[in-house]
Amino acid sequence: MDLKNSIELVLFDLGGVLVDLLESPIPVEHLHNQDKSVFAKWFVSEPAQLFEKGMINALEFASAMQKDLELDLSTDQIINYFEQFSVGLFNGVDNLLHELGGHYRLAVLTNTNEIHWSQIVNEFKVLERFEKVFASHSLKMAKPDIKIYQYVLKETNLQPNQILFLDDKFENVQSAQELGIHSVQVRGLQQVRQVLESLKLLNI
Repeated sequence: MDLKNSIELVLFDLGGVLVDLLESPIPVEHLHNQDKSVFAKWFVSEPAQLFEKGMINALEFASAMQKDLELDLSTDQIINYFEQFSVGLFNGVDNLLHELGGHYRLAVLTNTNEIHWSQIVNEFKVLERFEKVFASHSLKMAKPDIKIYQYVLKETNLQPNQILFLDDKFENVQSAQELGIHSVQVRGLQQVRQVLESLKLLNI
């Protein structure tokens, strides 16, 4: 597929796409069954979703996780582990964005929270790399809710077929596709590059 004549903006997720993550937000030895898959299930729970929408604070989030997963950790320890979950930008992100930036508008659409936001801004310096950053906790809405994609379309003043969206979660990609946004599930920078090259958006 050749999208280079229709795409105006490349919209990135952060965690798992441009930002490397640890295997789990809490070391599995703190879980009774040591099964890290429980985190993926828990992060669709009401407290986790409220936290990503900025509707509860870090302490409330940690208390809910502590109770629901029966963690042998204090809330402060849980917050500390959660702060370490994001490792940093994948090697090569700056080069990739530089390559794209001369040809396309660049933006971020991320489900994030108050714990990770300061790290994203101050340590990873994400705001410097993109025209717009759409962060769930400040918008009070989150992926895969269709409303957040509609908001992106309004704020960028683009049609769905003018955006390429890259995200590591199938449900987020599927939701964007329902609006007609070109969306691809990717994991890590190597897959991002492969997709961009296959769509002829790189090496222009």
